[in-house]
Amino acid sequence: FPSHDRVPFDNPNFVTSFEISGPTDTEAPVLQSWAIDPLRAEIINGATEITFTARFTDSQSGFGSGTVGLSAPNGQGYYLYLGKAQRVSGTAQDGVYSATLTLPAATVGIWQIDWFWFVDDQGNEGTPDLSLFADLGFPTSFEVVAPGDMPSDAVPPQLLSLQFQPNVVDISGGAAEVRVSAQFSDNLSFVRVPYLSLS
Repeated sequence: FPSHDRVPFDNPNFVTSFEISGPTDTEAPVLQSWAIDPLRAEIINGATEITFTARFTDSQSGFGSGTVGLSAPNGQGYYLYLGKAQRVSGTAQDGVYSATLTLPAATVGIWQIDWFWFVDDQGNEGTPDLSLFADLGFPTSFEVVAPGDMPSDAVPPQLLSLQFQPNVVDISGGAAEVRVSAQFSDNLSFVRVPYLSLS
């Protein structure tokens, strides 16, 4: 085993400390602008896209990342992430970030921004008060609408086929794999996450 010996620092000529000077970063990033485009989006070919754009400033360590909490009309929660990969212009100290969500026809209705959280590279967090967004001209909701000839999606997906390959599994020699294939249809949107329960 390697051995470790301590070297005594009892020589007065040895420097045993150092000091870091400069401004201390204790301030969270500042949200300078916030936009949702479009504020009223129409479902086309079963889906629509909403783009969210924010400008953050942080004069010292720089903007790190942010998360926006969204509520769909059915009450389901969604999250939007803004980080370095989403910066479309500027720098970490003053940059514009943009991300796009693709929403299916089943999400027709009014969407709400529930909360907003962001942090700089030093760990300083910010949670703006959404009640002040109206005075700043920042939107806190948007609407997804269906075309005039397309009703809101209230019909669940249909299971068209279900297959197991193989149908008979021999595990006398150990574990075996079974491939499950399923086909679904949906009148307006799409099947998001199918689950299969076995017993």
